[in-house]
Amino acid sequence: MFLRLFNLDAQSLWQDEAIQFFVASADTFSLVIKRAFSGATPPLSHLINHIFFKAGESDFILRLPSALFGIASLPVFYLVSKKIVSKQAALFALLVFTFSPFHIWYSQEARPYAQLLFFGLLSTHLLFIAIERRRIIWWVGYGLSMFAGLASQVFMGFMLMAHFLWVMIYHRQRLTAYTAAAAGAMIPFIGLIPFYIRSYRVSIGSMGRPGFSLTELGYTFFIYAGGFSIGPNIADLHADRSIRMLEPFWSSIAIVALVFGGLLLFGLIFLSKKNESQWLALCLLGLCIPIAGAALYALGIRYNVRYTITAVPFFCIIAGCGLAHLFQKHRYLWMILIIGFTGITTFSLYNYYQNPYYEKENVRDAMAFWRHVPGRVALLSNQDATVKRYLDEAEKERFIPIKKYSDLITTINDFFNSPENISAWVVLARDWGQIRENQIRQRYRVVSEQQFTGVIVLLLTKGSRSIFH
Repeated sequence: MFLRLFNLDAQSLWQDEAIQFFVASADTFSLVIKRAFSGATPPLSHLINHIFFKAGESDFILRLPSALFGIASLPVFYLVSKKIVSKQAALFALLVFTFSPFHIWYSQEARPYAQLLFFGLLSTHLLFIAIERRRIIWWVGYGLSMFAGLASQVFMGFMLMAHFLWVMIYHRQRLTAYTAAAAGAMIPFIGLIPFYIRSYRVSIGSMGRPGFSLTELGYTFFIYAGGFSIGPNIADLHADRSIRMLEPFWSSIAIVALVFGGLLLFGLIFLSKKNESQWLALCLLGLCIPIAGAALYALGIRYNVRYTITAVPFFCIIAGCGLAHLFQKHRYLWMILIIGFTGITTFSLYNYYQNPYYEKENVRDAMAFWRHVPGRVALLSNQDATVKRYLDEAEKERFIPIKKYSDLITTINDFFNSPENISAWVVLARDWGQIRENQIRQRYRVVSEQQFTGVIVLLLTKGSRSIFH
């Protein structure tokens, strides 16, 4: 609990969180839903934020639902694990899940992914009960939890597919009841399918290079093990994905691969020795289907490991089984791997909380800096939602959003074409490779600049060097 609440609002919101804030801060439920669907996202997480905003519209309140869903996932994870493996193995799996840097990251981010993982676990737990007790009330509960997951994020569909395949293979006599429950969860979303398809087509090519490779697969397991705060940071990976860029991090990559590779291997051995193969199959389906689904999704839009978050509990169960197997059979090797696991998670969590290299872009401090500069100088930025989050109503009058990166130079040119505009601050965040920053430096006179984590603030003036080509 402490890890998911600690320093919850220490870092600035980033663009996606700021959009979550914008949607959830609408005046009415209907407007929240309208804003959510305009961004091609299901509305449940925004509605929950909207309710929490009754206590105040702070960054802490915005992120609090994710933290609470992350905390609530721990006991549900244990119930799911205890059904699949022994109590001892379930406790080891809970240890891995509790200290998972990946899960802690999304338990502290104002996005629907911690919520999605919670409903994925809850639906799995209710599925077990429905199969055992054969009462319609439990199938209704399963359908409602699946509906809540789909209303949180469409990637809940990966969990639904894993459940369907598992029931079809090992519990075919329950397939009719399962199909009815799953259909009940999906029917409300059928009318939205054409909308999501159109939104997906619009997004194709706008989110970076699409595709999936063995490198992406390796990166996925690395992130499951160590989170985003070990090895190269996200900005570096966007700017340069070559092997050369990874050279400074080979030692940490190798340690994570050896420790968690060993845990997964021994975990699979442990599961394969159980009398019931269905549990090994469920873990493999729960792990592989989300990754395969996200890989197919990435044929048009850049692959992102967060789309596979429902696979993380099964990764932790297999790793926990590895610890249980070694504890029973190979104590010395268990000691080595438990030390390795402790070192990896401790180092990653320390970096997450303390190392600026792994911080989100710090738009909040950038706006605090701009607020105290002398004069009523205009502000231009590519971070529309994030910048507005940290401006008051009067300051917003001095803000000019840059809607698209392709419009950056045009927007600045149009601003300086007005005779009364002689200077402007430009805030750039998530400028992978400093491409837009370099364009600005080549075209305009930069008389002042200030650096923040992931953000640069430039003061431009109109003059002899501001010649537009």
